[in-house]
Amino acid sequence: FSPSLMVGALTGLGCGVTRGVSMRSEGGATLLCWPRDAYLLTGARGAGKSVALAQIVTQARARGWLCLFVARARDVGHHGDYVVPSPHHAGRFEEPSRSREVLEAFREAHGNDLATVKCTDAAAERWGGATLREVVGAALDDKKRGDEASRALADVVDGLRAHDAAPVLIAVDEYSALFEPATAYYYDGVSLKPDDLVHIRALRAQVRS
Repeated sequence: FSPSLMVGALTGLGCGVTRGVSMRSEGGATLLCWPRDAYLLTGARGAGKSVALAQIVTQARARGWLCLFVARARDVGHHGDYVVPSPHHAGRFEEPSRSREVLEAFREAHGNDLATVKCTDAAAERWGGATLREVVGAALDDKKRGDEASRALADVVDGLRAHDAAPVLIAVDEYSALFEPATAYYYDGVSLKPDDLVHIRALRAQVRS
């Protein structure tokens, strides 16, 4: 199996994210098909994109898929509590609160199944464990590492992308919010851009070769 990405996006995408995709219509929505089993679902407001995406995640999980679901990318990208400099990436920042919410939902949905998914060697060195269960557990349960939740989320994405023993779905609703020119975050009076944030870079990377 190879990882899949199903994205529910807002109307009016920017940043060239629709370049190079095939397109087909279903009802009131347009499905744009990315290479590498990735899909971008667009349509008018109220067409049912978010509902459809949530149902896809529910059905996939019922069939044994591992699903990382970001239900509100706008909140992740713009409505977190605070940012801190990342100890892992000079010049970049982590937003712990919203990243933790995504990780908590992921662990609640899949629990011990995460022990079957190996993390990358770099993540194993960072978190002291060889599986996603240990990565997520370290980020959520070790109070000293709570501010590193964005890096943990990025390591989960990397681990899922490399996992080939079971089907994987990485689903991001409001995906276009990750491509806006600026975030709502500031550090030392400087406005932060999406590429300044570790978790946004990880989620945006799903459409890159």
